[in-house]
Amino acid sequence: MQELRNLLDKLWTDYTSLNPSAKKIHSLFLERGDTVFNDHIAFRTYEGKVGIDTFAKPFVKAGYKAMGEYEFVQKKLFAKHYEHENKELPKIFISELKWSEFSPFLKTQTETILSQIKDHNIDDFNFSVSGRLWNMKHSDYLRLADESEYAGWLSAFGFRANHFTVDVNRLKSFKA
Repeated sequence: MQELRNLLDKLWTDYTSLNPSAKKIHSLFLERGDTVFNDHIAFRTYEGKVGIDTFAKPFVKAGYKAMGEYEFVQKKLFAKHYEHENKELPKIFISELKWSEFSPFLKTQTETILSQIKDHNIDDFNFSVSGRLWNMKHSDYLRLADESEYAGWLSAFGFRANHFTVDVNRLKSFKA
């Protein structure tokens, strides 16, 4: 359990280093006397070599179980969410880009990205906070983002939390 808590802490630290306003908002809730519970953490990945089942391995090892599957046809995404029996722990939401359904350019760029990811990186318990493990030209990022915001974001930021959510129903200072 400690290994999971360390990973969740690393994810939050990484996320707030890129999104300092999230840390400030968190502090504002605490100042109001609230305990902030995280509803879920969302991740992005690619189908195949680093697909959902591979990406989820550390969470599954730590006791998370797959609970739902989602298809986003227009965006060419597939997703699953995972829950832990300890309801104090956030849900984990992992989506994957079905890159094989895109243009030849996006397919080629994704193959280049995937070829640069080493197996030892994928096998690391902290893979979900490893960031960008590949080289990316800004011009290629722009073309990817033009075709798919998801592909652009993933190519620029790599493997890390896309977002954290607050379970607003558990905040005491807000009335539903």
